[in-house]
Amino acid sequence: MQNSTTITPTTAKALATREIEGRAKIMAYPFDQVRKRLLKEEVVVEDQIDEAIDEFKKFLTLVLYGYEDIGMTSQAVDEVWHAFILFTIDYTRFCKDVFGFYLHHVPNIDGTVTDSGNTFRKAYREVFGKIPLIWGNSKDCSGTTNCQPAPSGCDSGNCNPWGGSEG
Repeated sequence: MQNSTTITPTTAKALATREIEGRAKIMAYPFDQVRKRLLKEEVVVEDQIDEAIDEFKKFLTLVLYGYEDIGMTSQAVDEVWHAFILFTIDYTRFCKDVFGFYLHHVPNIDGTVTDSGNTFRKAYREVFGKIPLIWGNSKDCSGTTNCQPAPSGCDSGNCNPWGGSEG
């Protein structure tokens, strides 16, 4: 994670507490409505839905931990995100509760190759280790349209539509 400010022990403890509590909220969220929608719409293979939801939770954890410019490289995991966003009230509350801001989704509609997929893979390996096959090519995203740009322009650090500080 990148951090350009000096962190005092008190600030570090507060950040660690926020991350621990946020991670617990991410992991505890049931995603039942998302699972039902994915089954109904058949956009993810049924026996891959639980893995896609678990990996989406890991993606959200990386955002929570402050990783920036991480791209979405899995179609199945991206479908989880798409389904969750459709439950606008739940998604908005979840984002506000976990992150303190609304996490926007910015699709890569023109197929532009970005480095955000490689950034995601590096972050994933640092936090979780080996990257499961559901994420696609684990080497890089060069020359593919599989890598999606970072959500909401968060690479600039400006992700908070409610104003004020994000922490």
